[in-house]
Amino acid sequence: MKISRFLPLPVCVALLSGVFFAGNLRAREYVFNAVTTGLGAGDIAEFFIITDKSGHDYEALFISETGADEIREAVFKMGLPAGEGVDYDKFKFWPKGERVNIFVKFADGEKRAPLESFVTDTRTGKPLPTRGFVFVGADIPDNMGPGSVVSSYNEPLTLFDVPRRNIQGDVYEKFRVAENFPTNKGLKAEITISRENTPPDGAPLPKLADVAVKFFPDGIALDGEKTDAKTGVAKLRALAKEGRDVFATPHWDDELTVAQIREKIPGARIDGQIAPFTFSRNEEVNLAAEVVRDCEMAREKRGLCVATAGSINNGSRLTGLRLVMAAIQKHGRY
Repeated sequence: MKISRFLPLPVCVALLSGVFFAGNLRAREYVFNAVTTGLGAGDIAEFFIITDKSGHDYEALFISETGADEIREAVFKMGLPAGEGVDYDKFKFWPKGERVNIFVKFADGEKRAPLESFVTDTRTGKPLPTRGFVFVGADIPDNMGPGSVVSSYNEPLTLFDVPRRNIQGDVYEKFRVAENFPTNKGLKAEITISRENTPPDGAPLPKLADVAVKFFPDGIALDGEKTDAKTGVAKLRALAKEGRDVFATPHWDDELTVAQIREKIPGARIDGQIAPFTFSRNEEVNLAAEVVRDCEMAREKRGLCVATAGSINNGSRLTGLRLVMAAIQKHGRY
């Protein structure tokens, strides 16, 4: 029998058709069943838990007996909103969301263990660090993606991601099944999703600190409040010391040049510096001058994508695009 249940605060549950629901929807935990795939020690572990339609059981520890949609809705009822998964096309390289802990308890075991403890990082020879998982809450389709419930790398289509930057190509074959993982295929396990930052009264506290940071030539602004750089950095560090996950999204003031951006964040990739109206009005001299300026400023660190700083307006000409391409070929080769 499939068991999915909430463990609420206070404990107040009703048994309905084999499924436990919390009387208090702001539950601390949600529990569902999964079965082992039969992987053994040393096998590649790309996924901790997958759906039953995934087809990736050759590189996953568990197959969930509960659908991804049901798990997603349960986490919503725990008071956690969906975050955002990685999206490399939109230059989103880190997962964003509230943090949860995930534990495993086998039918024949007395204690539950962190899910991360069953995967070893071959670079360190130790289990993955127990730092929880990020609830990104992606909608998991049956006919698209790997069917990931919990991934060990930054997967765009997953419910839970790791709380760090783990690009698939960088960690592939580095994460292996640990010695303590049972090799029996179909072994029942109870998976518990536990919410972080829960005080005794059960009211959820956000762990994520989603901050918009805008850079100006003379300072920065945090969520629209302008301040000097030193004070702004101190506020971000204070949030981190409080145990918050600081997710800072940088924005650049239109007046900042490539050189000024490089001074503040040396490793940034910069997209879009050409003024849209300069492009749409086909101001050939200014177009060439802006491309040459940016290529020179990006010479040392590179990482410049020449584009308009905004949309391409009506009236923009192909001749202007050809001029930009020619300027890049002449001045963008170092």
